[in-house]
Amino acid sequence: MKYLNKQKNTEKGFTILESIISIFILLTAITGPLVYISSGFKAARQAKYQMIAYYLGAETIEQIKFFRDSTPPASGDWFMLDFSQPSLINSDNDNLDWDGFNNGFKGCGTSGNPTGSEDHECGPLIIEESTGKYGYNDSLPAGYVESIFTRNVLDYQRSTSNPDEYIVTMEISWNDGRVSGSIEITEHIFDLW
Repeated sequence: MKYLNKQKNTEKGFTILESIISIFILLTAITGPLVYISSGFKAARQAKYQMIAYYLGAETIEQIKFFRDSTPPASGDWFMLDFSQPSLINSDNDNLDWDGFNNGFKGCGTSGNPTGSEDHECGPLIIEESTGKYGYNDSLPAGYVESIFTRNVLDYQRSTSNPDEYIVTMEISWNDGRVSGSIEITEHIFDLW
């Protein structure tokens, strides 16, 4: 028995310092990829919203073209599009946007849209959940949700270099609380009459 007590213990454990260094290296190795994954998700969300915003802007521009093509002007001035409210020509006080629910243009000034802000921007678009159609509604009935997108025609004016050309400028913005942004789309519309 005396022999057993004199035997030296050759096994060694980790010291606290070694354990802390190991944990730090492990956390650094895990944190780096997680940051890249998180920024990748954010970039994917931003790209998704940019694509939706582009198509929302294109919808209004295409409706302006359709209105131009299907409504020949009485005066012979093809660009004098007779929108019910407001007229796009010399429209410094009101913006407008396409309302997919009512299949018409809606003024977004304080008089045309009670939900519009004082600087005459259109309020947020509403989505009909069953069809995915975007439009405006002063209330939020069942089956409709408020979207993160705001869209309006900023400018519609005759080109200074070509009398047969009008330039439409749209702005679409979004904010979901984590990602926000905006795009501007400019389209040149020509005389088809």
